[in-house]
Amino acid sequence: MTKNRYEFTEHPTGCQLRRRYRKGNFLNKKILLVDDEADVLEMLTSRLKKSGFEILIASTGPEALEAARLEKPGLIILDVMMPQMNGYDVLERLKAAGETSQIPVIMASAKGQKDAVDRALAGGAAAYLVKPFSSAALMETVHKALENFSR
Repeated sequence: MTKNRYEFTEHPTGCQLRRRYRKGNFLNKKILLVDDEADVLEMLTSRLKKSGFEILIASTGPEALEAARLEKPGLIILDVMMPQMNGYDVLERLKAAGETSQIPVIMASAKGQKDAVDRALAGGAAAYLVKPFSSAALMETVHKALENFSR
């Protein structure tokens, strides 16, 4: 059974608006993808857009930090191995900044060793996907991260 949830927002006239949404119908459908590999970004973009998400793209750590601050996405999917600044450093800065600390982050990497996963989760990541991953695994992880964040 699908559980209804409500969010109250204030309208400019001062009245309160109530928006109902169901599991899987998230209020902030913006996802920031951070990866330095164009083919990975293309695959992720294609799959997530089919599910109705708005996609933002960054290919470096500094770009990701700026985009997260300005765009306030509902979720970030962050590669671990990138030039300039690795994903762990980006995650640390996102979680340390008040305006981005509550955005759920899914780390993604070909590094599947336990210490890599543990480091990401200890740093505040909502989940960790090991590349290559299936579309089903991607969508399940995205929905779980967004559900947990919206509670």
